[in-house]
Amino acid sequence: MDESDIIWPDLCCVAPRLRSCVRDRVALVGDAAHAMTPDLGQGACQALEDGAVLGRCLATMTDTGEALRRHDSLRRKDFQRIAATVRRVGQLTMRPRLVFPRDTLLRTADLVMR
Repeated sequence: MDESDIIWPDLCCVAPRLRSCVRDRVALVGDAAHAMTPDLGQGACQALEDGAVLGRCLATMTDTGEALRRHDSLRRKDFQRIAATVRRVGQLTMRPRLVFPRDTLLRTADLVMR
């Protein structure tokens, strides 16, 4: 394969970090709040956690706005920390001189795990 045949799609993450994911009675969850590259496979995991925590807040609190703000206070720091880690891993593992060693290590690990 020729180098020009490689497709490099743009992957996006939310930056800068949001100060809040809530405004009035609207909350951002999942990729809307914390889109991240797939380097650690955490995007869907974080969205599921958002849903679970949001559901618990809405089920146990009578004021919707307060429940949304509580959800934001419980989740935002965690998913921002994970998103920052994903960005760092992505920057490290996508450096051209590290791609071959990374892929070799992953193939070797796959063979060992079989």
